[in-house]
Amino acid sequence: MIGIDLKENNIDRIKKYDFRSPNKFAKDNLNILKNIYDNYANLLKNHLAMYLSTTVDVNMSNIEVIAYKEFSNSIANPTILALIDSTTLNGHIIYQIDNSLGFALIERSLGGQGSLSEYNRRFTDIESTIIKNIISQFLRLMQNAWDNTSKLTFTLNRIETNIQFTQVINPNEAIALITLLVRIRNDNSMINICIPYSTIKPIISKLTTKTWYNVSNKEISEESKNSIKTKINEAKVPVRAILGSIDIPISELTKLQVGDCIPINRTTTQDIDILIGNIKKFKGKLGVKQNRVSFKITKIIDSELD
Repeated sequence: MIGIDLKENNIDRIKKYDFRSPNKFAKDNLNILKNIYDNYANLLKNHLAMYLSTTVDVNMSNIEVIAYKEFSNSIANPTILALIDSTTLNGHIIYQIDNSLGFALIERSLGGQGSLSEYNRRFTDIESTIIKNIISQFLRLMQNAWDNTSKLTFTLNRIETNIQFTQVINPNEAIALITLLVRIRNDNSMINICIPYSTIKPIISKLTTKTWYNVSNKEISEESKNSIKTKINEAKVPVRAILGSIDIPISELTKLQVGDCIPINRTTTQDIDILIGNIKKFKGKLGVKQNRVSFKITKIIDSELD
């Protein structure tokens, strides 16, 4: 028997270890997962900003290793729970979205503003279909985030709204829980990604700093560069010409008839604003070319100065 002198200044260094729920993720594994999902947060931020046409910020709030039962006990019903499959992995990943974010995405898909609101109700069949399409888009972004580590293909298995129906993981299974904080305008929502150790075990050896930097520093081939360049050149962006605007009371709006004229805040001699996406990029003048209404660019706007 070896005696250990537990001095007062050493007691704080002692940490309890639960042998019933061993931590199977090494620190290096978590660091690589953090890098992957930091990258994913940036991709998701850009995607949501375009989808919602507003200011969006997405950050990885936390990554920790816990037992699956701790995660499942913390989830309130109803919620959005997507079971994700991959041919490379051994089991499911659970992708959970707060109701407030889910309803905001549905609202935007149906022509609304896409504001975060709390609705404590189940999703209709139409809303569930919309959510499935949205999550499928999110999964394509997640595949891109994993490219530096492993070429994974994620597919949506099914959507559930009750955590009791997703008991496909042992309650004591160690999971890596990644939490993303989604900020839309001034409101916050959350996305949780639950990765069980048994699911990711086939590629756990690739989640190392050495593998990450070897792949990250690999020179991009000319073929890949040309492919990226082609995709960028062929990408379509919306172009809009804004003739002008005016604010009128609802009482006047309801009285408008065919043939009524509405004066706007711009004269016929003034340049119009031309937007690329939602960014004011050019000034121009209206005209006609080959019997079609057109506009001619007269000025390039420097967005950093204007």
